[in-house]
Amino acid sequence: MVCNKPANLMGTRSGMLVVRGLCSFTSISLLYTSVQLMPLSDAVVLQFLSPLMVAIAAPLLLKELPSRWIWVCVPMCLVGVLLTAQPSVLFGAHGAMSVSQGGVAVGIMQAAFAASHKICIRYLKGEDSNVQLMYLGGVSVIGSVVVCVIMEKWSLPSTSSDWVLLILTGFSAYGSQMSQTIALKMTHASLATAMSYLSVVWGIMSGYLVFGEIPNVLSFVGALLVCSCTLVLGIAEHLSAEQPRWLRQICTLAQKHSTSICHKCTKKHLLYEPIATEDLAND
Repeated sequence: MVCNKPANLMGTRSGMLVVRGLCSFTSISLLYTSVQLMPLSDAVVLQFLSPLMVAIAAPLLLKELPSRWIWVCVPMCLVGVLLTAQPSVLFGAHGAMSVSQGGVAVGIMQAAFAASHKICIRYLKGEDSNVQLMYLGGVSVIGSVVVCVIMEKWSLPSTSSDWVLLILTGFSAYGSQMSQTIALKMTHASLATAMSYLSVVWGIMSGYLVFGEIPNVLSFVGALLVCSCTLVLGIAEHLSAEQPRWLRQICTLAQKHSTSICHKCTKKHLLYEPIATEDLAND
């Protein structure tokens, strides 16, 4: 938590900071629940509905109009996730576990809370990143204690390797949340959230390097589709941010011309206003 010391440790929008923490905690809790109710591949596919939800909600809640490339690349990335995860609904069941309606409902709710979490981060772009994560950590600790008390289930790691894995999970989660927060402060919510599809590619690489899992052809095609679409989004955003010189000159001339017309209209209005006032007085 030590970077640049924030000016206000409690933040300026404490209410929204708490809401952001609640959305994130609920999203993570529902993700764990959906994995227990349905196969992992199906839960992953439903999880990646959140970028599409953000693209739909951003114009309404954040007044940010997504690029037209978002509406092309985000659905294509979702197709890439389908090819990579290969959910049992489309590709057949890989085991005894089937997809329940309750699991699907929980998965869609998880995607909605994840999208709300991203929207909140973008809305709080003026708040310090460390302050946001401090609120997130506090809400998560309180929420976890409440859930454990209600469920009457509490367990701690029993071996040293479990403790190491738990600590590494905490560090990786912190890095993920910090990266998301910084990214959403720097660019539009729809674009930053669409980049999360790259996690599918990192998952394939980690599975191969760590667990020796060799992906099939469909997984390679899906990963290639995700990489291609995210690359197109990045290039399109870069090109839209850098306008050509001739276009900037035209915009400058148009702005000067409209300003001069407004000044002339204002002068005429001030010239005719006393005359109109005298006519009304004479009547």
